[in-house]
Amino acid sequence: MKTKEEYKVIESEDLKELSTLTNRSFRVVLKGKPKDLPVYEIPIKYLYFNIENGRYADRMIKLRSNNPGVSIDPKQPKWRDDIKDMLLGTSKHTLPGWGDKVAADRLKDDIEKRTQLVPGLVAHDGGVLDGNRRLAVLMELGREYFDGVILPMDTPVEDKWRIEAGLQLGKPIVQPYSPVNELLKVREGLEIFRRLKRDGRDPSPNKSPEKLVAEAIYGRDEKEIQDWLDRINLMDQYLEFINKKGRYDLIGDRSERFLESVKVVEAAKNQGWKPDLMERLKAWLFHQILEREISNWDLREIYKIIGGDPTKRGKKPREKTKARDSFVQGLPDSRKIREICIHTADIEDADINNIKKPDKKKPEKHDDVRVKSLELKDETLGSAQIEEKEDTPIKKLEEARDRLDVVRGSVDIIKRSGKKEFAVRLLKRISNIADDCMKLLQGK
Repeated sequence: MKTKEEYKVIESEDLKELSTLTNRSFRVVLKGKPKDLPVYEIPIKYLYFNIENGRYADRMIKLRSNNPGVSIDPKQPKWRDDIKDMLLGTSKHTLPGWGDKVAADRLKDDIEKRTQLVPGLVAHDGGVLDGNRRLAVLMELGREYFDGVILPMDTPVEDKWRIEAGLQLGKPIVQPYSPVNELLKVREGLEIFRRLKRDGRDPSPNKSPEKLVAEAIYGRDEKEIQDWLDRINLMDQYLEFINKKGRYDLIGDRSERFLESVKVVEAAKNQGWKPDLMERLKAWLFHQILEREISNWDLREIYKIIGGDPTKRGKKPREKTKARDSFVQGLPDSRKIREICIHTADIEDADINNIKKPDKKKPEKHDDVRVKSLELKDETLGSAQIEEKEDTPIKKLEEARDRLDVVRGSVDIIKRSGKKEFAVRLLKRISNIADDCMKLLQGK
């Protein structure tokens, strides 16, 4: 989709006169002093992309390298459209690593649902200093206006740089949510929308609570919201297990471990593990997480060792039968592990809060059970590595079989290529190798 009108030179020399004043404002620092500048609805036909420097400078460099010796004027229709397509990720000049299409699609979806929420920053001549992708999306949607702050004509170049760099490179002044607080905030939103639906005050009857939360958080979808909820639910189970219900402050840097732990638990559940075995699995995971003895890589390996989640699409990991059986048999008694975890968590809580440590004896056989639980991970991963080496020849045989199946279906192509005799020699050689392997396996 194209905008209805091409770029027009600002003849009045005052972009404000051509724009509509809104009741919004945006604060910037000019000549060392904060100043609230009004936000205008600016006709898009008077704006042009300014990607010479800043966030998209590499796009202009790429455009120039593809058009050597050509003067690229962003105000001209051809280059205006080319730059727009680059920012949308639909241009032949776009490189995969730039991520433009994903970013543009998310922004487009958000603007379609909620309009343009964040004003851009525009120079007096119509050059967009901040908001170039917003401009591209609005053009693609066929919109006629761009919400932006128009800098005064006498704005010093250093102030333009400070404002643009501050908006695009600066760290937010507001402290970002911690991972745990993000999850809690999402769950709060889900609970609010569920309560509204139960009470007959549903704001969007055709949308799930997960969908409503996803729409409120830019760049998220329902799947991510459900994944977040699964993580916070597993954290709740962990905190209850260590007798610290609701103490999310004790999660800290352990939060990332729950991302992979959820996948392990879901895989086991969807495989049909019995309740007792599920309890032992979670108890072991909680102990590893509490002691900070397991990494995300370790958890991904455990997921593969037990065979992955049968409900997930795509190729499933090859189950390591010996390692899996050894792992399952070695899972500790959940009651004994819980006693150890409660004791450890009480000591950690006391250390964090500088209070007297609890006067409790270690649980019975504390050290033996604890060591066996911690060693189970290394034993399982080691066993899996051995099994992987043992499986390698079988994998190669399976690959050879699959490739020969492909060749069998391509015999006509081989005949037409004139390479029939060469193919026959290769197949005879393969047949001889197969006969030799068979004799060795049969001990002849």
